[in-house]
Amino acid sequence: MRLFWLIFVVLLGGCGAVLWSTLYTSRSPTGTDEIKIQERGCGFDCAVQVVATRGWRTTVIGRGNDCTIGFAHAAWAGSVVAVFVDGGACPALRIAYDFEQNRDTNFEAYSSVLAASIIDAYSVTPEELAEYEQDVFAWAAHARFRSIRAFDEFGRRYRK
Repeated sequence: MRLFWLIFVVLLGGCGAVLWSTLYTSRSPTGTDEIKIQERGCGFDCAVQVVATRGWRTTVIGRGNDCTIGFAHAAWAGSVVAVFVDGGACPALRIAYDFEQNRDTNFEAYSSVLAASIIDAYSVTPEELAEYEQDVFAWAAHARFRSIRAFDEFGRRYRK
Protein backbone atom coordinates (compact mmCIF):
# COMPACT_ATOMS: atom_id res chain seq x y z
CA MET A 1 0.00 0.00 0.00
CA ARG A 2 2.87 2.38 0.78
CA LEU A 3 4.30 1.75 -2.66
CA PHE A 4 0.95 2.76 -4.19
CA TRP A 5 0.96 6.10 -2.35
CA LEU A 6 4.58 6.76 -3.21
CA ILE A 7 3.87 6.20 -6.89
CA PHE A 8 0.70 8.32 -6.63
CA VAL A 9 2.56 11.25 -5.08
CA VAL A 10 5.40 11.06 -7.59
CA LEU A 11 3.11 10.84 -10.62
CA LEU A 12 0.48 13.36 -9.58
CA GLY A 13 2.32 15.76 -7.35
CA GLY A 14 5.99 15.45 -8.02
CA CYS A 15 7.38 18.45 -9.89
CA GLY A 16 3.88 19.28 -11.13
CA ALA A 17 4.26 16.36 -13.55
CA VAL A 18 0.53 16.14 -14.12
CA LEU A 19 -0.79 19.36 -12.64
CA TRP A 20 -1.00 22.55 -14.69
CA SER A 21 -0.50 25.92 -13.06
CA THR A 22 -2.04 29.04 -14.57
CA LEU A 23 0.52 31.79 -15.02
CA TYR A 24 -1.42 34.30 -17.14
CA THR A 25 -5.16 34.93 -17.49
CA SER A 26 -7.06 37.30 -19.76
CA ARG A 27 -10.81 37.87 -19.59
CA SER A 28 -12.92 39.14 -22.47
CA PRO A 29 -14.39 42.65 -22.18
CA THR A 30 -17.84 41.07 -21.73
CA GLY A 31 -16.53 38.84 -18.94
CA THR A 32 -17.99 35.67 -20.50
CA ASP A 33 -14.80 34.24 -21.97
CA GLU A 34 -11.36 33.63 -20.59
CA ILE A 35 -7.90 32.61 -21.79
CA LYS A 36 -5.53 30.82 -19.43
CA ILE A 37 -1.90 30.26 -20.23
CA GLN A 38 -0.68 27.35 -18.20
CA GLU A 39 2.62 25.70 -17.47
CA ARG A 40 3.48 22.20 -16.35
CA GLY A 41 7.00 22.26 -15.06
CA CYS A 42 9.47 19.59 -14.15
CA GLY A 43 13.11 18.96 -14.86
CA PHE A 44 12.38 16.17 -17.32
CA ASP A 45 8.96 17.13 -18.69
CA CYS A 46 7.73 20.68 -19.02
CA ALA A 47 5.01 22.05 -21.26
CA VAL A 48 2.83 25.07 -22.01
CA GLN A 49 -0.83 25.12 -22.98
CA VAL A 50 -3.38 27.78 -23.88
CA VAL A 51 -6.89 27.09 -22.61
CA ALA A 52 -10.08 28.82 -23.79
CA THR A 53 -12.98 28.82 -21.31
CA ARG A 54 -16.60 29.84 -21.85
CA GLY A 55 -18.93 28.82 -19.07
CA TRP A 56 -18.40 25.11 -18.49
CA ARG A 57 -16.75 24.56 -21.89
CA THR A 58 -12.96 24.36 -21.74
CA THR A 59 -10.83 23.81 -24.84
CA VAL A 60 -7.07 23.51 -25.19
CA ILE A 61 -6.32 25.69 -28.22
CA GLY A 62 -2.53 25.50 -28.21
CA ARG A 63 0.26 23.47 -26.69
CA GLY A 64 4.05 23.41 -26.66
CA ASN A 65 6.23 20.65 -25.24
CA ASP A 66 9.68 20.87 -23.66
CA CYS A 67 9.27 24.55 -22.89
CA THR A 68 8.27 27.07 -20.26
CA ILE A 69 6.57 30.44 -20.48
CA GLY A 70 8.98 33.30 -21.08
CA PHE A 71 6.37 35.85 -22.14
CA ALA A 72 2.63 35.72 -22.76
CA HIS A 73 -0.02 38.23 -23.76
CA ALA A 74 -3.58 38.20 -25.09
CA ALA A 75 -5.75 40.88 -26.71
CA TRP A 76 -9.46 40.85 -27.53
CA ALA A 77 -11.36 42.02 -30.62
CA GLY A 78 -15.02 41.25 -30.01
CA SER A 79 -15.38 37.49 -29.54
CA VAL A 80 -11.88 36.82 -30.91
CA VAL A 81 -8.77 36.64 -28.76
CA ALA A 82 -5.26 36.78 -30.18
CA VAL A 83 -2.57 35.14 -28.05
CA PHE A 84 1.22 35.17 -28.18
CA VAL A 85 3.30 32.89 -25.94
CA ASP A 86 7.09 32.71 -26.04
CA GLY A 87 7.90 29.16 -25.07
CA GLY A 88 11.65 29.53 -24.85
CA ALA A 89 13.08 26.35 -26.33
CA CYS A 90 9.92 25.49 -28.28
CA PRO A 91 8.50 27.67 -31.05
CA ALA A 92 6.38 30.64 -30.00
CA LEU A 93 2.63 30.03 -30.00
CA ARG A 94 0.63 32.46 -32.14
CA ILE A 95 -3.06 31.75 -31.81
CA ALA A 96 -6.33 33.47 -32.68
CA TYR A 97 -9.50 31.89 -31.36
CA ASP A 98 -13.11 32.88 -32.03
CA PHE A 99 -15.31 32.09 -29.04
CA GLU A 100 -18.56 32.61 -30.99
CA GLN A 101 -17.52 30.11 -33.67
CA ASN A 102 -15.71 27.86 -31.15
CA ARG A 103 -12.71 27.49 -33.47
CA ASP A 104 -9.28 28.81 -34.37
CA THR A 105 -9.15 31.69 -36.79
CA ASN A 106 -6.50 33.56 -38.79
CA PHE A 107 -3.85 34.92 -36.40
CA GLU A 108 -2.52 37.43 -38.93
CA ALA A 109 -5.94 39.10 -39.11
CA TYR A 110 -5.66 39.97 -35.40
CA SER A 111 -1.89 40.30 -34.97
CA SER A 112 -1.95 44.11 -35.19
CA VAL A 113 -4.47 44.30 -32.32
CA LEU A 114 -2.23 42.05 -30.23
CA ALA A 115 0.93 43.96 -31.17
CA ALA A 116 -0.65 47.28 -30.21
CA SER A 117 -1.81 45.80 -26.90
CA ILE A 118 1.70 44.53 -26.06
CA ILE A 119 3.23 47.90 -26.92
CA ASP A 120 0.70 49.66 -24.71
CA ALA A 121 0.80 47.21 -21.78
CA TYR A 122 4.60 47.10 -21.65
CA SER A 123 5.27 50.68 -22.79
CA VAL A 124 7.55 49.39 -25.53
CA THR A 125 9.57 52.31 -26.86
CA PRO A 126 10.36 53.07 -30.51
CA GLU A 127 14.03 52.50 -29.68
CA GLU A 128 13.28 49.01 -28.35
CA LEU A 129 11.25 48.17 -31.45
CA ALA A 130 14.02 49.47 -33.70
CA GLU A 131 16.33 46.79 -32.28
CA TYR A 132 13.87 44.17 -33.60
CA GLU A 133 13.01 45.78 -36.95
CA GLN A 134 9.69 47.09 -35.58
CA ASP A 135 8.50 43.55 -34.75
CA VAL A 136 7.02 43.51 -31.23
CA PHE A 137 6.70 39.72 -31.34
CA ALA A 138 10.47 39.44 -31.93
CA TRP A 139 10.95 41.85 -29.00
CA ALA A 140 8.92 39.51 -26.77
CA ALA A 141 10.13 36.18 -28.20
CA HIS A 142 13.78 36.84 -27.54
CA ALA A 143 13.01 37.32 -23.88
CA ARG A 144 14.13 33.78 -22.94
CA PHE A 145 17.49 34.09 -24.66
CA ARG A 146 18.56 37.54 -23.48
CA SER A 147 18.13 39.51 -20.32
CA ILE A 148 15.76 42.01 -21.91
CA ARG A 149 12.86 43.93 -20.49
CA ALA A 150 10.08 41.74 -21.97
CA PHE A 151 11.18 38.67 -20.00
CA ASP A 152 12.07 40.63 -16.87
CA GLU A 153 8.83 42.60 -16.82
CA PHE A 154 6.64 39.57 -17.55
CA GLY A 155 8.35 37.68 -14.74
CA ARG A 156 7.88 40.59 -12.32
CA ARG A 157 4.16 40.78 -13.13
CA TYR A 158 3.23 37.10 -13.30
CA ARG A 159 5.89 34.90 -11.66
CA LYS A 160 5.33 35.37 -7.96
